[in-house]
Amino acid sequence: MALFDSGDFSPNKLSSFKAGSSPLEEHRRVQGRSLLRFFVGRLKRIVSRVEPLQVQVRVGKERYSRRRSRVVRERRVDKERYSRRRSRVVRERRVGKERYSRRRSRVVRERRVGKERYSRRRSRVVRERRVGKERYSRRRSRVVRERRVGKERYSRRRSRVVRERRVGKERYSRRRSRVVRERRVGKERYSRRRSRVVRERRVGKERYSRRRSRVVRERRVGKERYSRRRSRVVRERRVGKERYSRRRSRVVRERRVGKERYSRRRSRVVRERRVGKERYSRRRSRVVRERRVGKERYSRRRSRVVRERRVGAVLTQTVTSGARAARR
Repeated sequence: MALFDSGDFSPNKLSSFKAGSSPLEEHRRVQGRSLLRFFVGRLKRIVSRVEPLQVQVRVGKERYSRRRSRVVRERRVDKERYSRRRSRVVRERRVGKERYSRRRSRVVRERRVGKERYSRRRSRVVRERRVGKERYSRRRSRVVRERRVGKERYSRRRSRVVRERRVGKERYSRRRSRVVRERRVGKERYSRRRSRVVRERRVGKERYSRRRSRVVRERRVGKERYSRRRSRVVRERRVGKERYSRRRSRVVRERRVGKERYSRRRSRVVRERRVGKERYSRRRSRVVRERRVGKERYSRRRSRVVRERRVGAVLTQTVTSGARAARR
């Protein structure tokens, strides 16, 4: 599309020039007109396209406003429904909290009762443990005393053996000195005495061996007695542990049975609560009526008692005054 002329100054075009104007000026004028026509056509085209858009925008705005109002109304309705649901939920929560607090208080009381029962069982178990420990300590002290007595007996026997050894050594030294003197005196006497000393040594060794075997036997007997006592203590410990385990299992069974009873009581209480609300309301109304009637009866009795007291006071006053006049 050629928007501008090519600058061809033909005779036909030059004839349309104004007088007194140069061809360049005329060319510029024509070029400006063509530009103006072009822009006007473009504007008309744009306006023709914009008008339906404006109509569509207006219609869209109206539809948007209608939708917006409908959405606002629905939101308001939803808010009201939500507020009603919220208030109902709050009331139900409050009622549930009250029921939970009542159940919680009852559970706390039952827990306290269970703790007291457990503490009593625990104190009984502790007392039985203390008794078992005291018995074990008495048995242990008896075993320790027997050990100490055995050690003292062994020490006395050992000291006696040591004294006998020392005495034997002293005797041997005396005999040795005598043998030396006798050697110095004579070899024959020394040989005879030497043989006697050998025999006495043999006899002393035999006596020592007999004493030693007796000590060994006594030690063995003491160890056997200690082992028997130790086995008896171990058996008693095992019996005490078995008794404790049986008591512990009994306590556990009692706890389990108590929990089952508590669950049954809990379900029964819930059922009774559900069933007994109407009964409670009827009883409450009857109690209120009875209280009202009782108050009326009490007021009537109170007024009658007051009147009787007043009459009695008047009678006592008249009687006292008559008695005083009679005395005078």
